Amino acid sequence: MKLRRLLAGFVAVSMTVGMMPAVVFAKGLDYEPEDTEAVETTEPETKETSKPEVKETEKPAETEPEQTTEPVPAETEDKEPKETEATEPSEPSGSGEKEPEETEAEKPSETTPEEPSEPEEKEPSENESGDEAETPVENEQPSAPVAKKAMAEADGGEKDTLKWSYDDTSKTLTIKGIIKGAMIDPDNGATEPFPWSKFSKDVTKIVIDSKVTSISDKAFKGFEKLTSISVPSSITKIGNSAFEDCASLKAISIPSGVTGIGSNAFHNCYSLTKVSIPKKAKVGDSAFQCCYELASVSIASGVQEIGSCAFSHCYALKSITIPGSIKVINPKVFTECYRLRTVTIASEVTEIGTEAFSNCHCLDKVVIPGTVQTIGASAFEKCTYLDNVSIGYGVKKIGFEAFAGVEYLTKIVIPGSVEEIEDSAFEGCHQLRYITIGYGVKTIGEKAFSDCNRVETLVLPDSVETVGDKAFEKCGSLSAVSLTSTLRDSLDPDNVFSGCTDLKGNFKFLAVNPFAVTGKTAKLKAKTLKKKALSVAAGKVLGITPGGTGLDCIKLSGNKNITINRSTGNVSVKKKTKKGTYAVKIKIMSTGNAEFMASAWQEVTFKIKVK
Repeated sequence: MKLRRLLAGFVAVSMTVGMMPAVVFAKGLDYEPEDTEAVETTEPETKETSKPEVKETEKPAETEPEQTTEPVPAETEDKEPKETEATEPSEPSGSGEKEPEETEAEKPSETTPEEPSEPEEKEPSENESGDEAETPVENEQPSAPVAKKAMAEADGGEKDTLKWSYDDTSKTLTIKGIIKGAMIDPDNGATEPFPWSKFSKDVTKIVIDSKVTSISDKAFKGFEKLTSISVPSSITKIGNSAFEDCASLKAISIPSGVTGIGSNAFHNCYSLTKVSIPKKAKVGDSAFQCCYELASVSIASGVQEIGSCAFSHCYALKSITIPGSIKVINPKVFTECYRLRTVTIASEVTEIGTEAFSNCHCLDKVVIPGTVQTIGASAFEKCTYLDNVSIGYGVKKIGFEAFAGVEYLTKIVIPGSVEEIEDSAFEGCHQLRYITIGYGVKTIGEKAFSDCNRVETLVLPDSVETVGDKAFEKCGSLSAVSLTSTLRDSLDPDNVFSGCTDLKGNFKFLAVNPFAVTGKTAKLKAKTLKKKALSVAAGKVLGITPGGTGLDCIKLSGNKNITINRSTGNVSVKKKTKKGTYAVKIKIMSTGNAEFMASAWQEVTFKIKVK
């Protein structure tokens, strides 16, 4: 009985401290142990008890309690139960109960990794039946994040009134307008890049939506792999440096509505081969500079301005036509276009700027219309192979070094409209043999014809008032100079003609011109004029004595179908001129020659009879 009382106390203590296995153990006893009073005994042999059923969410400790013959004293209530090596902690069953200590294997590692990394996934523990044991919530580690791709297949966003997207698979950048309007510069010209600039090393194609009306400054600068660009007809402006340094861009179609192509817009687009400038466009400075492969440039009639250096260093360019809508050919527009061979300048152009065609080595012919007032400094300098230059009557000034270093130029006729030939204008034209200076030229600058060592004769008309220092130095073949006695007295021959070893003081003084002219009648067939226009030589309509002098002719009145060449006196009759006799009144003078000075103006009438 005493033993039963002790066991009952043991059960009570077990229930108090939550030792459920003890209760199970007590209920499973079916014998009465002997009454002994031994205080300490060796651990008795224990009998196996049946394993209680447990829910999946609660797993009791797997270790069976120790069995002793002596009851557990009440003061052991606060002691922690002894743990064995293989014991897993039981899940707390209620409040107020002590949580078992974590075993050494369960404690989290205190070592901090050098860099953040994905946590290791632990193998789930198993109970004796082979079921996976669930880890308590408070001990769970966060699951590893899914790794992101280095670059997304598509990227994009919004910028001002635009949406943009980039597809990494096709390497295509697409710009779409949210509302119709301009592509705006970042903060009105701030240096921060556009958001799509981060793909500048990858994009090969750009598509722009029809709602976009302009392309901003530097919008696609440095897109070095860009080969194709779709520009909609809605675009009216291409900004400064918009496509600068797009080295792989081969072609672009500029819409007809574009009114402005900004400075450096296509600068350094080395692979660009062809471009057409629409009629409303204004082309900015250096817009196509250094487009080395640009072989074809079409400038529509209506274009009013092409900026400085716009097509400079376009090495492949072979021909160019400047339309009459462009009044001024700006400085360096076509400088160093090495292969440029043909230049056509419309009759409405009024000025050729500084270095406009300098270093165009292959240029072999140029016709400068009489509407041009000024040929700028170095305009055709070092156009090595230029051997045919026609300067129209109306040009007033030939600028500093305008034709200097034109090695193959053999002949030059300077019309009487020119008032000034500036310093070094024709210096170093080593093949130049024939120089005609028209009556009207007043000033010849310093070294104007220096080192033109093949010139043999020279006529300085009586209009010339000033000849600069060393104007004709090193003209070693020069053997005779015709000039007025007045001009000769004002010159220092040893200076102006220094190095002219063949001259030896051989100066001829111009005589008064006995020029006389009369009118004649030329007969033409109406049948022939129905098919084509006809040209009539000066001698058919004018009687001139003495012959061989230069002429200056101005039409005063007569039929509009009949015109006269100002410097030759030749007459042109237009096609389909009807039958009849037409009187033409002109004013004419002799510009002089190596023997005579210029003559006074005379008026004369000649006739054209069409029958």
